[in-house]
Amino acid sequence: RGRLDVSEVLAEARAIRNRGIRRFTLVTGEMPWEKVGSDILEVVDALHQEDLFEYISGNFGALPDEAFSALAKSGIDSYQIFQETYDLATYTIMHPRGPKHDFAWRWNTPFRALRAGIPTVGVGFLGGLSPVEDEAMALEEHVRKVESEFPNRVTLLNFPRVQRAPGAVIHDPPFPIPDNMFLELLRHFRITFPAIGIALTTREKPDFRDRAIRSGITHMSVESHTTVGGYATEQNPAEGQFLLGDHRTYREISAILAARGLSIN
Repeated sequence: RGRLDVSEVLAEARAIRNRGIRRFTLVTGEMPWEKVGSDILEVVDALHQEDLFEYISGNFGALPDEAFSALAKSGIDSYQIFQETYDLATYTIMHPRGPKHDFAWRWNTPFRALRAGIPTVGVGFLGGLSPVEDEAMALEEHVRKVESEFPNRVTLLNFPRVQRAPGAVIHDPPFPIPDNMFLELLRHFRITFPAIGIALTTREKPDFRDRAIRSGITHMSVESHTTVGGYATEQNPAEGQFLLGDHRTYREISAILAARGLSIN
């Protein structure tokens, strides 16, 4: 994958803000903290200095404790991490080596982030890698464990369905989740954790996202790009990390929500 320098990230952030978006997620993948840490902290500081967004979250890898301490001091609002799958056998097959190899280290990352002073965390899995019933129970247990030590500090759940991706090892998920089952999953977590936000990504197609609005979601990504860059400059969507389903603008989504009597925060 490519990598943006600090000035390029800030250009992307300004382009996103100019579209009306007020909540920003900074994504780095699994790059080692010693290689990207100083840049991340510089970006977060610049975003605060320019007062571009009301809320800044980070979607990073399983960082070391000192990284979380530095991020907490930077004023970042939240940290998100996917376990990807809670099934250990599947996880081991997917990550036989590399930075994601240690299942337990990744599972414990939300605890380490909160102990270091990160205000809130978001957790989830990638739907389709293992049976969804097992994943749901494991995610629920994970959230309850975190909440037992840090009440009200898990603020977002996300379990996007696996989509086709250029160069991916898996072209079709081994345990696909039908639409109706996915809607049931959303409702289950809405009832189980009424105070925790639930996100729905632009991986999903417009008609499904419109149906899901009444199934308990609280967050919707809009105008997403999975290419490196793509907001300040045009990129080819086919070269992204994975394919997207909903390309509607922030203003189009806002109008749909307003028509249903829903407010945007």
